[in-house]
This record gives sequence, structure tokens and C-alpha cells, in this order.
Amino acid sequence: MARHQSYKKLCGKSLQKYLLLFYKAFCRMSRMTPIELAVELAGGQSALARAIGGDVKQAHVWYWLQKGVVPAEHCGAIETATGGKVTREELRPDVFGPLPVPESVPQQAAWHIRKQQQGG
Repeated sequence: MARHQSYKKLCGKSLQKYLLLFYKAFCRMSRMTPIELAVELAGGQSALARAIGGDVKQAHVWYWLQKGVVPAEHCGAIETATGGKVTREELRPDVFGPLPVPESVPQQAAWHIRKQQQGG
């Protein structure tokens, strides 16, 4: 059994979700934006542009990185391209609303996550 598969078996889905949420919170603390995280997960600007498809080119992704805003019509494609690791709510909370915090997250962590979402 591959190391990654055995890790998945040991962790369970709730722990995996918690770890992903923690990783996202860490990225926010280090000032990594959701579009920067999407580019990293995709393997670069060109790879993300190809994954989005349509008429999106690397230059579009570069522009989004510079401005910090992704057009709402591309958020769903980015969510799909990253396997849901970067959500449309994270990319455009002004359009899709803030990301809900799961009840299984410890209260202290949930407070920090909500504070980050509010821009604090």
C-alpha cells in the first residue's frame, strides 16, 4: 500500500478536512491569497489557465494575481481545477458569501478563521 493511501486510511475524512482548513488558515496568515494557492496547487500560472480552459491564458492568471480579484465566472472552474481545495467562496466572498466554518472545528480555531474572513 502506498504511503499516501495508508495515511488517508489512518486520518479519516474529518481529520483531512480539518488539516486542509488548517493549511488554508496558515496560507492566509502568511498572506497567501486564494488565487496564489490555486496557482501553487495547479503547478503554475500556465497550468491553471489550461485547467480552467476556454479562452483563459497565462496572462489572465497573471493579471488576477496582480489585482487580487478573479472574475466570478471563472471561480467555479478554479474550484474544479484545484479539486475543491480553493473554493469559489474563498476566491470571491463578495459574490458567493463567506465560507462557512464546520461545527467540527475547535472553537478557538473557528474564531481565528471567522476573524480572517472578516478581514481582521
